Amino acid sequence: MKISLCMIVKNEEKYIRMCLENALKLADEAIIVDTGSTDKTIEIIKEFGDKVKIIRHKWNNDFSEARNISLENATGDWILMLDADEKLLCDPKLVRDELESSVLEGFEIPLYNIINLNTILYSAVYCKIFKNKGYRYVGAIHEQINIEDIVNHVKELDSNICKVIHYGYLESNVAEKDKISRNLEILFKEKEKKPKDPFVYYNIGCCYEMKGEYKKALKYFFKCNELTYSISKFGLSEFEIDMAKRMTECYYNLEEYKICIEFINDMIKDNAFKNFVDMYYMLGNCYFRVQEYDKAIENLNKCLDIGETKEFISVNGRGSYAPKLIMARIYIAKGEKIEAINKYMECAFDSNNIIGEGINEFRAFLVQNNFVDILNEFNKIIEKKGMKVIG
Repeated sequence: MKISLCMIVKNEEKYIRMCLENALKLADEAIIVDTGSTDKTIEIIKEFGDKVKIIRHKWNNDFSEARNISLENATGDWILMLDADEKLLCDPKLVRDELESSVLEGFEIPLYNIINLNTILYSAVYCKIFKNKGYRYVGAIHEQINIEDIVNHVKELDSNICKVIHYGYLESNVAEKDKISRNLEILFKEKEKKPKDPFVYYNIGCCYEMKGEYKKALKYFFKCNELTYSISKFGLSEFEIDMAKRMTECYYNLEEYKICIEFINDMIKDNAFKNFVDMYYMLGNCYFRVQEYDKAIENLNKCLDIGETKEFISVNGRGSYAPKLIMARIYIAKGEKIEAINKYMECAFDSNNIIGEGINEFRAFLVQNNFVDILNEFNKIIEKKGMKVIG
């Protein structure tokens, strides 16, 4: 069995070596379409020798076109599709065993998007490994593989076997490459061609949300919802569910807390959102902001009941340590300092809190309130555990 790594690149000297070093532990060959690199990308790729084939192709504002060229030149039985800013972490033998025994057409790989030091976004919505049997990408941007009945023919790989760490959405990388402006240019051209495609409006809304233009984002999200509703009134797609979460974040960032509360309470009546921990996390936050503390704690505890989710595109921590941190702040607002200390402790030592979020905030609280003995003991535990502290 042969696996072909397929990629498109442009000015990826920052990550391309990392990507290839990891991916070629699994793949037997790499087909890389370069769409106009002017940095050291090509030079670095050539270090990997004959195992890698480079194809130069003019960039025509169409991701599918470039990806399909890589597919046309792949000789493997299976395709592994990655971006240059993605790090594949896998057990090659276990992945190969899974592919050899599978009757499926493809697999989604758990994807961890690093947004900033405090935010990791989990998703598994893209088919990144699939059979090399003529499948092609469609869509100029946010392209999709054309596997029919993808729900039944594509499954998610176990994250213990394979996962991808994606650095492309790091805020510094997005700003550096001006990805949002590039994507909006392509999307507005797509909108002219497909004026009734809700997915296009969803992606425009996502771009504006990333730019911090929340009112514009909501405008396009509502248009997406209007078009989606006219297509089908039954069931919700993954992007519609994600869009609902993004809308809550827009309202929250606009400080429209009461509107956000009303919106979320309406959304969670739908079974599609039953276990979407992010919705309850945002609801708890909004109740906190309007000083309805009991309702805030009720919804944050609901997050802990649900736990971390892999059903949805979700921010890591919202089913574990993040609600505990918000509850600590609520107890401070209520004047219940001992309860606040307990929640800070639970947050700090939560096994999911690998970045140490809230630890420095807890220390500052202890200093401010002269809890010197607790601070000293807490610091000893942190030092003994060798915990990494970022926030």
